[in-house]
Amino acid sequence: MLAGSALAGWLVFVKLVGAQREPKWDEVAHAMKGALIAYDLRELDWLGFLLDSYVQIYWPPVHSWLVGGAFLLAGQNLEAARAVSVIAYVLLAPTLFLVAYTIDRRRGILAGIVAAALVLASPGVITSAAESMLELPGLLAFGLTILAYCALAANPEARPRTHALLGAGVVLTYLAKSNYAIVLIIGIILAKLAAADFRPRGLATRKNLYAALPLFLFCIVWFAYPPRIVWTWRMLFNTPWGGEAARGLSGLWFYPRAIADLSGSWWMSALLWGGLAGAWRSRHRPGIAFLALLALTMLLIGTFHHTKIDRHILPVFPSLFVLTGVAAGELWGWLRSRENIRAVAIGFLGAIVLVHTATLYRGGWKTWEPREASALLDYLSGLTRANAPVLVIGARDARPSPPLIDWHLTSVAGLQPVTAASYVYSFHNLESFVEAIGRAPLPDHLQAAAHRSFDRYYDPSMARSLHLTGSFADDQALFETYFRETLERTSPGLVIAVLANPDTTGFEGYLSPGLARAGYREVSARPFPSLGSEVHLYRRP
Repeated sequence: MLAGSALAGWLVFVKLVGAQREPKWDEVAHAMKGALIAYDLRELDWLGFLLDSYVQIYWPPVHSWLVGGAFLLAGQNLEAARAVSVIAYVLLAPTLFLVAYTIDRRRGILAGIVAAALVLASPGVITSAAESMLELPGLLAFGLTILAYCALAANPEARPRTHALLGAGVVLTYLAKSNYAIVLIIGIILAKLAAADFRPRGLATRKNLYAALPLFLFCIVWFAYPPRIVWTWRMLFNTPWGGEAARGLSGLWFYPRAIADLSGSWWMSALLWGGLAGAWRSRHRPGIAFLALLALTMLLIGTFHHTKIDRHILPVFPSLFVLTGVAAGELWGWLRSRENIRAVAIGFLGAIVLVHTATLYRGGWKTWEPREASALLDYLSGLTRANAPVLVIGARDARPSPPLIDWHLTSVAGLQPVTAASYVYSFHNLESFVEAIGRAPLPDHLQAAAHRSFDRYYDPSMARSLHLTGSFADDQALFETYFRETLERTSPGLVIAVLANPDTTGFEGYLSPGLARAGYREVSARPFPSLGSEVHLYRRP
């Protein structure tokens, strides 16, 4: 099984990772976060490392730590960033094998093999495994926490303090993919309530106290700065996404369709849910009810949440894979006592495997075909070399995306230090933290180091960026504050704006007045029709 996982990971890396010419927006944004962490580690800037990790709220820091480590080992390239997901994919299969084996020791090897095979053959998991995204590290942390729960449930004689492993798993999952941890917390509470006959007092045990202790200590540290509570709330209930597909009946059916798509087909999805129903008959076994509650909780939350993105439903799969493996073990035990039925069943299951293998290549593999942006990026590189220092502004709806611009200038062309890349800086959050540190009773050298972490952005460099994304795209006054300060402190010889055509950011009423007040005038504009973008250049007379 381990050899099969390694082979599957190698195939994903060779066939998919190398085949994608350009990354998605989120992929390269995560890679840029990893590049900043790698910079902190390379410079042994531990306070910078802590601050750069602490400001990561919407995207928690474990993935950037892993990517930063990969960059230090293998160089700053997209293949190294994507390898983090491939390794998590390889490790997820044996993790779920152990979960299934823990639940059903009698037929655990068969159950585990089925669960691991479903991981390795799932189109949705395979697609995510080839991308530098949070999903696979998050699923691995999710799976390890499931393993801790099932192992503890199967061993009621375990010492109470051993249950701290469950809380530690939730903390790890939170730092890898926060919303996955929320699902785990809900599932754990529901499962423990059910075990206590829904009497809240039944939760007051030493085992549960030890399980909650790591999460309690983590919250004290993670939310020590009170505004983070509001920011986290906004992260969990973020801006609606998904258009018409997120509303009405389409919204209610969005994630059932996504599960079918990510699993390969509707019948494969039905097989997974049938596995849950089949395993439910053995719910007296430790972990079965917990896994079923996790899957149903994830589907319920996704159905009524206003954000609809297919990959957000991925946490439903580990539970379904394990439960299907357990149900397969039960089915095999039933068939062993019925010789005539067994031959027919084996033939039927073999046909299912063949059909599923065929349908994997029909529509389940979601590869992303980006529009070529190399001509525009090369143009930016040439402008930077000839006119340094420059300030580059990218718009949220332009191509190439702002994080891809930063990645090119930083990691490909080597013209911009990662500390001068707008996309890795949470300007307002970081400045708020630094100001809070300045008010705290801390030694002067720590306060000076904190201010230094923020001021790195303004260090002399050939290029720096300030993009119209995130809060900047929604708050003109906030953008103009940092835009004005950037122009005053760095005095770029050339300002480059990459905008969509037609422009939806209100460029004329948004950027042009600020540039005019600073003494900059537009000198040229070059269209890139294949990308639907234009590059505008501004200079001082």
